[in-house]
Amino acid sequence: MGKRTSLLMTMGLAAVCGSTAFGAGYSVERWRCVEISFTSAKPHANPFADATVDVTFVGPHMRILRPAFWDGGATWKVRFAAPEVGEWTFATTCSDTTDTGLHAQRGVVTVTPYRGKLAIYQHGFVKVGPTGRYFTYADGTPFFYLGDTHWEAMHERFSTSNLAGCPSQFKCEVDKRVSQGFTVYQSEWMAGAQEGPDQEPIYYWDDGIGEADMPGFHNADRKFQCLADSGMVVANALNWRGIIPNLDDAYLRQLGRYWAARYGAYPVMWTMAQEVDGSYDGDPPNLDAKWQTIAEAVSQNDAYHHPLSAHTCNAITASTSKWREKSFHTWYAVQLQGIVDADYAQDYWDTAPTKPAVHYEPPYENFWTDAAGERTRAYTAFLSGFCGFGYGVAGIWDDTYTITPVRDSGTPYDPNPKLWYDGLARASGDQMTFMKRFFTGLEWWKLTPRFDVRSWGLFADANETRVASDGWKTVVVLFFNKGTTTGTLRQMNPNTHYSARWYDPRAGTFLPPMDYSAPTAEGAWVIPPKPDESDWVMLLQAKNPSAAPPPAPRQRALVLEGKWDLAGTIDDTSGLGRPGTLTGGAFVADRGGRVLSLDGKGAYASIPSAPGLDGADALTIAVWVKLAALPNPVAAIVNKEFAYRLAAGGDGWWHLEVATANHGWYSPGTVVTGEKRLEVGKWYHLVGTYDGSYLRVYMDGRPCGASGQTLSGKVVHNDNPVDLGKANATNVVWLSGELSNLRIYSTALTPEQVRALYEQEKR
Repeated sequence: MGKRTSLLMTMGLAAVCGSTAFGAGYSVERWRCVEISFTSAKPHANPFADATVDVTFVGPHMRILRPAFWDGGATWKVRFAAPEVGEWTFATTCSDTTDTGLHAQRGVVTVTPYRGKLAIYQHGFVKVGPTGRYFTYADGTPFFYLGDTHWEAMHERFSTSNLAGCPSQFKCEVDKRVSQGFTVYQSEWMAGAQEGPDQEPIYYWDDGIGEADMPGFHNADRKFQCLADSGMVVANALNWRGIIPNLDDAYLRQLGRYWAARYGAYPVMWTMAQEVDGSYDGDPPNLDAKWQTIAEAVSQNDAYHHPLSAHTCNAITASTSKWREKSFHTWYAVQLQGIVDADYAQDYWDTAPTKPAVHYEPPYENFWTDAAGERTRAYTAFLSGFCGFGYGVAGIWDDTYTITPVRDSGTPYDPNPKLWYDGLARASGDQMTFMKRFFTGLEWWKLTPRFDVRSWGLFADANETRVASDGWKTVVVLFFNKGTTTGTLRQMNPNTHYSARWYDPRAGTFLPPMDYSAPTAEGAWVIPPKPDESDWVMLLQAKNPSAAPPPAPRQRALVLEGKWDLAGTIDDTSGLGRPGTLTGGAFVADRGGRVLSLDGKGAYASIPSAPGLDGADALTIAVWVKLAALPNPVAAIVNKEFAYRLAAGGDGWWHLEVATANHGWYSPGTVVTGEKRLEVGKWYHLVGTYDGSYLRVYMDGRPCGASGQTLSGKVVHNDNPVDLGKANATNVVWLSGELSNLRIYSTALTPEQVRALYEQEKR
């Protein structure tokens, strides 16, 4: 570790943070980092572990505690960024109170207003926003997360380059991305070994932190400072995921403190390590727990409360995250190779506690996908409730500098991977600029993802369409199907006109606006064909966003909420005067709620036809179902013969059938099947709706299927009763299972209402 020199505290100009020192004090602009050095007055055998130094800064209205860090030799440093203007005093406390160079040292930092043009210092460090859906700066201004991935940040050359006219690879990359509007530098700060004499030094902290590691930390320091000076936020992973399983927890806590001390006064977001939320085959079982030990220490020593995450393994969702309930975990850094689909995104949107989610690691352009794939993933991320996107391109994410590239046989794109400067020049980087320009032209943080795309329209290919909107006032639709066909958008406000514009994500330009268009009286608008077969974005904005939408139709409902009489009747709580009867041994039991029990051998319940409900313009059937056995072939759950039926099949599939005045029983388009199967012995909340045009089904509050054909006309009116579990044909058999909380409405519940009903009633 080397002999320590006994020196007095030094108050000097900090080389890293670039502050101005005067006398025994310092001057720095608000939110900028000031570095203060202290010199030990006595030697320490293991300075990393043996001397703990904290520095308390007291400002005009707040107090901030910052840990100091050992920086080699007899030097300790503290880095500090002030959230408010004014005079700040500081005082040190050392665990070794006899070390007069580190203990009870005092000074003053004068903080002046920031006078530059960088947003991160104009508005302050990044934090989680008030809704938990997105990030803001400290003053509440929304922060648009657009990241560039540099896993080999430590190796990127700071003082050399193999590109003519570029003296620094690192600075060239940073300057390019800043000019393109990137706001985040996603990085790992010790990746791989030092492979060549021209590579930057690195540190190894799996064997302690000593003098040999200081050149590596100084390499990281100047890169953090360069990024801070450029206005970029560093989403930094401390290390590679697998380096720590055998390290002692006490040491890991020291590492977490050290990292927070060294880099916590910069604009940062903590991401821990690559892929440590979740695991792969062969991972040690304690991997998550070890990284959580470091994370907790980082959080405890971070007075700025920078957002903290753990880079997920592929396919991990919020509900399966091992970090979700940790108090120090505040956002999701999501790895996903595929296009963001509705179920995956909705899990992040719905899972409590609400946290921002960033599509942090998609496939890299020119490695696992092409430019179109990278571009599409960026737009689908923001339209699916994610508040950020982590771009990556071959040549940069892995720092391909002079080493002959070796193609990964599993990557189907460019067979001859390019060097870093080729990746930097690819058009997809500019297309990220266009994507940011599009969304920041809107109040993007107000967009709500419409996971049930089909409820917002009838589209040529719903799987290659994404919709998000600010209510009905602003609607964004992404089409990435290969043809030019689009579809019909619904849920618009017919009381206002809309501007409609096509946006070209390849060129970053709008086509000339169309004339203001009015939706139909039902709120439908036919989207014109795409200009060509590539991906396009349609933007609709209400001309009069204050226009009142038509009043919602009055709901009349037959609501059987489980108030089912044990003596043989089912109470009707709708006011329609239609109590049901129990037949053939059907009975009601209390099993954590009132349930109707059906034996599959002749037991059923029946509800008389209800005037005012039958023959309505729209319909909703909602019921809780638990199958005791799969039927053979089909059993009716809720059935008004020749009008509507909710039924389950022998393989677990289930479906909704609705006949209308214009579309007969089981005619084309009148049946929609749930996309997820029922399992025996599990409760499910099943909902089927008809809104006058389309059929939709939901399972447990989430969309589960929709008709692909437009219907019309009222629901068929007849005098047949509503039967529960009754066999009424050779192919419709008795239901064996339990039902509860049946609701039948004369209107179609919206996806939001279905979700709310599920949350209200779920067991």
